[in-house]
Amino acid sequence: MTGSSPTILECELNRVAEVEADIKAFVRDALSALPDLASGGSRAFVEMRFAKPRR
Repeated sequence: MTGSSPTILECELNRVAEVEADIKAFVRDALSALPDLASGGSRAFVEMRFAKPRR
């Protein structure tokens, strides 16, 4: 740290725990959906369609 303000690296390190928690929550939600998908309940999920690229 130089002077009284934190460096960019130090600011980003403060977010590591927050990002890690977000990733863990996403994985937990995705894993909890697997039984529904395996039982054929995929109709309950919203399918996202991506726009076709313009040529």
